[in-house]
Amino acid sequence: MDEKLMKKWQEAATPGQEHQILESLVGNWQVSAKMWMDGPQEPPLESSGTASLKWILDRHFVEEEFSGQMMGRPFIGKGVYGYENFTKRYQFVWLDNGSTGIFTGNGTYDEKVKALIFSAKMNDPVKDVRDKPIACVIRIASRDKHTFEMYDSPKPDAKFKTGEITYIRK
Repeated sequence: MDEKLMKKWQEAATPGQEHQILESLVGNWQVSAKMWMDGPQEPPLESSGTASLKWILDRHFVEEEFSGQMMGRPFIGKGVYGYENFTKRYQFVWLDNGSTGIFTGNGTYDEKVKALIFSAKMNDPVKDVRDKPIACVIRIASRDKHTFEMYDSPKPDAKFKTGEITYIRK
């Protein structure tokens, strides 16, 4: 392979400072969740669980393993978070036993508010809506606390928050 092409490939494949933002997610966490299923005027469904997040694939990605309760039933999930050098976007993928779909998003890091802000699409089988645009935000409060929030809109400040999952380091 041409040396110039090889250098380009290496730059795209080598984790950089953007990956260090993900470091604050790594660890073992006690998790509490609130989900507003019927709108912001209704009380949220609350649940709890644990999560373990670790670096995988030579510190290219952070993998999450989640275990808890949702609506009185066992809930398990897996997620992967990363940063793609080529597109200059953070990305996530999420799968769980509460759905047969794969949930994905991509976004940026806002240094002012210490948050990863993602655009995502989700399916809502209850309302028969496919590919609904929503926003997801990971707010990094400190090394020992972060939250994952979901909004019923493509913008995190519009409409209403549908979910808030708080991670406290064990």
